[in-house]
Amino acid sequence: MLLPPALAHRLSIPSGIHLSNKTRRACEGFKKQIDQYGEQGRVPEQQASKGLKKEMERDGEEGVLQQPSVENMAKLLSLFRTSESGWIKVIDLEGYRGLKNKHLKGICNKIFQLKYLSLRKTGIAELPKEINKLQDLETFDIRETNIEHFPAKSIVLPKLGQLLSGGGSSDGYPSHGFTAVEIPRRIGNMTNMQVISHVRFCDGGEDAALDLVRLQMLRKLGVIINGKKQANILLQVVGMLSECLMSLSIHVSDTEDVPDLNNTPKIFSPPKSLASLSISGKIGGLPTWVQNIDQLSDITLCETFLRESDINILRALVNLRFIRLLSDSYMKNTLNFDKGFRSLEFLIVQGKIISTIHFGHRVAPKLEKIVWSSTCKMEALEIDELQGIKEIELHGDYDRDSIRGSIAKNQNNPVLKELNPSFQLRCEWGHGVAT
Repeated sequence: MLLPPALAHRLSIPSGIHLSNKTRRACEGFKKQIDQYGEQGRVPEQQASKGLKKEMERDGEEGVLQQPSVENMAKLLSLFRTSESGWIKVIDLEGYRGLKNKHLKGICNKIFQLKYLSLRKTGIAELPKEINKLQDLETFDIRETNIEHFPAKSIVLPKLGQLLSGGGSSDGYPSHGFTAVEIPRRIGNMTNMQVISHVRFCDGGEDAALDLVRLQMLRKLGVIINGKKQANILLQVVGMLSECLMSLSIHVSDTEDVPDLNNTPKIFSPPKSLASLSISGKIGGLPTWVQNIDQLSDITLCETFLRESDINILRALVNLRFIRLLSDSYMKNTLNFDKGFRSLEFLIVQGKIISTIHFGHRVAPKLEKIVWSSTCKMEALEIDELQGIKEIELHGDYDRDSIRGSIAKNQNNPVLKELNPSFQLRCEWGHGVAT
């Protein structure tokens, strides 16, 4: 017997599973509840799922979320025999705001053969110690929850390959309130880990942070750091993961102790396979070791307050195709691309200071699209000699005579799109580490 659609959407169970009579009766009762949303009991899977979710999110009279579906799900799961619950490999609870610790305990105790568990946007604030029973878990998604740390007792999930954590701020600025779970103790024992996005360095947690160097299969790493000391530890980790790391995202907490990413250890190797780099928050300049990463193809900067010399570090990178200079990434009125950038294809510029963007002779021959968003007036976009430009997208107020005149001089006749003239500055983060 198949599970009802709205529940099957959240639980991955093979269609051939044989349920006991007790479990079947529970499923049928659950199905009747779902059927109330359709006409004469005919409910498509998508409609049932949406109707169930809508019911779950309904507010009670005293502001308490009434979520009978979560309780029903927990009751239904409790009816599975161990032999039956072992078939369940995926549970996706994203958006179920009434999820409680007792529900998680029940899942961990009964369905311990899970491979995928998502608690994203559930509002859960604490993980039970029973989470350690999920020894087959491969993907654990706790993004946009209130979970700050793993249970006090050391947790080791030996098959875990993806740990997804972190939540953005409400105002669109990554360094304003962006947080994530602390680095779990003994994380170095989880040697199958390939993606960590994001974890938070904490004071006194140096051992846990340095334990990351044991994860020699790690491809993507996202971290939150605070101050010079934690930055120095991060650089040690990055240097030791130089053979495997392909994506690195660094969030710097708002602090007066500005980290220096150029303060590398005496023995340091830049990650030679790094293809994507994202840095958010004030730093003491773009690290010069970036110019030695030949595979770097994508860079995103936000609130880094860089200078022209920092941008020049990027121009010799032979595979750099995407540059995103988001809010407060660059602190001069004129952004110059005087030479280099031979592989650049897509440029995003966003901010409140830059009023002129200049491209020199034979610069960025493959650049096809520019997206420029600004709260100040955009005075000049000097693209006369860009050889590959096809499209310009402007958000905000701009000097029409100047910019349209420059576009008209370009032999490619690029398309100009004027969007969102009342542009409000927001930092559109999230292009680096996969989330």
